[in-house]
Amino acid sequence: MAFNKSVTPCLGVITTTSTGWAYVSVWRLAKKMSILKLQDARHHRSALLFSTASFLSLNSHSDALLSDKAYTLLKRYPNQLDSLSPHFTPQAASLLLLKSQFDQTLTLKFLNWARSYSFFDVKCKCLTLHILTRFKLYKTAQSLAEVLVTEEDDCSSVFVCLNLTYHICSFSSSVFDLLVKSCSLEHD
Repeated sequence: MAFNKSVTPCLGVITTTSTGWAYVSVWRLAKKMSILKLQDARHHRSALLFSTASFLSLNSHSDALLSDKAYTLLKRYPNQLDSLSPHFTPQAASLLLLKSQFDQTLTLKFLNWARSYSFFDVKCKCLTLHILTRFKLYKTAQSLAEVLVTEEDDCSSVFVCLNLTYHICSFSSSVFDLLVKSCSLEHD
């Protein structure tokens, strides 16, 4: 397997292959940031698989119906979303994000509406970061990452959440660059 080395401003040296540079860079990032100890790496890899499976199985039927209704309202009558806010859960919001992840307009409408509600938790924000970076909306993603880092006690919990949600949606590894930048801004 041939390795290429490249330098990025946030991550330093990243070892890349043609089949999976993101996976390698994530673990190098964790090691560089001293977020994950080497012995914890295996635990987090297995937690990733468990998290994806449990995330998909823990969503209730009512959350699925609520996310479907909100999806329809977002498309046709976005000003009526407020009527759903008392019933929204983090799981319903996550389902809606996954459903709208390929539609930039719907994702942005949902983000603008949901960001002020308590159901828009860390996991929802991490999913949103992945989606925004996939759309290459880096300024919007950077501002959300800065909010996320400010709300959390340390960057490691945000990193773990981003890592756990990495494979749930269509992902972009550049989200980790945004996190490193946000953490460095927070700790300056």
